[in-house]
Amino acid sequence: MVHLEIAIGCLFTILVEVFFFFLFGYRSKKFIIAAILANLTSNLILNYIIYFLDLAANPNYGWILLAMEIGVWIYESLIYILVEKDKKKYFEIVLLTLAANCCSFIIGILLYLVYPLIGI
Repeated sequence: MVHLEIAIGCLFTILVEVFFFFLFGYRSKKFIIAAILANLTSNLILNYIIYFLDLAANPNYGWILLAMEIGVWIYESLIYILVEKDKKKYFEIVLLTLAANCCSFIIGILLYLVYPLIGI
């Protein structure tokens, strides 16, 4: 069941963040593929680290999660910067990556709270 939840969360994250960048004009096939792969790898790695190390049981879980999410933000920003050759857009990409991650995180938490209500 945990693997299904992780897979659903990963798919959801990809959909939200790719759509987010799409709204801001990042629509090239190369960028979309990079966004899918960056989110796929970062989301699965983050969630399986949390799962296998049982970090959710750690009293400092909030701080650990924050540090890990900052790492995801940096990783994804670097991937997008490598794809986007226009140096003028680098700062914009870093900010949009932060915003996209915040959106998917907040919506993900809301969905996580709803899961028990809808029987998932």
